[in-house]
Amino acid sequence: TKGLDRALIALSHLPPTVLTTTHLVVVGQDQAGPYQRQAHKLQIADRVRFLGGRTDIPELLAAGDLLVHPTYMENIGTILLEAIASGLPVIATDVCGFTSHIIQANAGRVLPSPFDQDQLNQELTAALDPGKQALWSANGIRYGANPSFYRMSANAVDAIESLVDHRQNNRKD
Repeated sequence: TKGLDRALIALSHLPPTVLTTTHLVVVGQDQAGPYQRQAHKLQIADRVRFLGGRTDIPELLAAGDLLVHPTYMENIGTILLEAIASGLPVIATDVCGFTSHIIQANAGRVLPSPFDQDQLNQELTAALDPGKQALWSANGIRYGANPSFYRMSANAVDAIESLVDHRQNNRKD
């Protein structure tokens, strides 16, 4: 559901001069086999590293140049917030819950539905420009420095509790 197949296709469509200096690092506990076969079929297996499940995500975010998250569906997508706050630019699909923060922060690109593989291919190529990455990174760090950014969970709980209270009060009337 995370769109790794889409990211592999986009990687395979990078211009040769860009592809020779680009690596895709895959983190997660999904079965890597089908994606390794896809990478071989696309002739990019030497550009892809499968790391499996990890606990050192902050360090990986700090070491990366770009988070590519072209998911098919995702309710929340906390990784997007983590990436933005750490200064890691993001490309994601609009079916992921926190994509509005990418837009608000101007920290990457959000691909609209319906998904278009050619658009992802083009956006990936454009996003690997160091100048664009530096701008998006600085924007993300600035956005993540706002204390209200870290109150989102508390604000969500407050809103839910308020709604529950409102409904309970209406039942009593």
